[in-house]
Amino acid sequence: MKWIAFIAKRYIISGRKEGGKAHNLLAVAGIAIGVMALIVIIAVMNGLQMGFIESIVEVASYHVRLDNTGRDRPSADALSTSIQTLPNTVFATPFVEFQGLLGPETGDVTRARAAMVRGLPQSAYQNDAGFHDKLDIISGNFTLMPAKKGTNATIVMGADLARSLYLTVGDSVRVTSIAQVDLSNIEGSRQELFTLAGTFRTDFSEYDSTFAFINIDSALLIDDTISIGVKMKNRFQDALGMREIEKLLGSNTDIQLRPWRDYNRSYFGALRTEKLMMFILVGLIFIVVGVNIFQAQRRTVTERREEIGLLKAFGAREIETRLVFLADGFIIGFAGAVLGLALGLLLALNVQSIFGALERLLHVVLYIKEVPSRVVPHEVVLIFAFGLLSALAASWFASGKTAKERPAEVLRNE
Repeated sequence: MKWIAFIAKRYIISGRKEGGKAHNLLAVAGIAIGVMALIVIIAVMNGLQMGFIESIVEVASYHVRLDNTGRDRPSADALSTSIQTLPNTVFATPFVEFQGLLGPETGDVTRARAAMVRGLPQSAYQNDAGFHDKLDIISGNFTLMPAKKGTNATIVMGADLARSLYLTVGDSVRVTSIAQVDLSNIEGSRQELFTLAGTFRTDFSEYDSTFAFINIDSALLIDDTISIGVKMKNRFQDALGMREIEKLLGSNTDIQLRPWRDYNRSYFGALRTEKLMMFILVGLIFIVVGVNIFQAQRRTVTERREEIGLLKAFGAREIETRLVFLADGFIIGFAGAVLGLALGLLLALNVQSIFGALERLLHVVLYIKEVPSRVVPHEVVLIFAFGLLSALAASWFASGKTAKERPAEVLRNE
């Protein structure tokens, strides 16, 4: 292998007889640009998508939901405590969820808004780290107090929902279960009066405009169907967690388990398709670069025809002559991929600073509050491999021409 590496290095350094090193440098630059562009684009797309996905998983769906658990609060608390002791579970809590009609204290239905109302224990906000991190409290605080003598229960809602109802912290809001509402007799419907304790924002505007939280005891006065939300150590191991929960439940087959993957399945599928298409479109850069490397290597094989014939005359096998050009492709691909990897990670990890610098340099306002970026290690490895393999594949196919070279014919012509 030493002589193969020596000759490959010589070909890289000397370049083609016609054109010199330009084609090698262009090939390295092409692969570097492709790797860099794909890393940056996918990192920004991950940042945007993961913000939405984590809002759904941490705020709305949990990692696993247990529905149809009954109407007995003490039994739900006991089951949640048992689930929380399982090896792959970090948090479990009972909750009550219903579609509510939120409006002013006066009961004016013309100003009411539909919202998803969830009843939680006050401890859920402190003990559920993912839920706590995804809620950015804009005003007031996250306090879910039940009604006491002389005071209303408290409610926390999305900032956009509060704005649409013209509410500020301290205002009263009437909550009615849509399943129970009777427009002909609104006062006779199942409803409760709450005091707005705080507003929040997430990375998902739909939740900012349609979600509200109240104390679970207050929610049970409006809707008495209890569910249980479970958070796993690793949400991607939800199948393992569900098997542990099913084993704990035993013969209680009435309870329905739903993993986060089934919650908003169509939305998750659309995001996955969007990301795949972006991978393919940007990945076309590698095809273009690969074709250029193929053409350049084919010309190199033609120019080195005499040298290939001489190598074969000295006993070099066909596979060994092909490995010379494959080694060239590896050097080009590896150099380009490493350069693209370094530049891509530098840009992806500092994309917010780069946008800020562009605003100052160009004296313009880009109206972008934050450009999220998230680098996923296994995707970076995959992109790096794409860049390297495109050069290797092009060099391997281009070197096939060496098989047609016959030492006797080449040397006789020379």
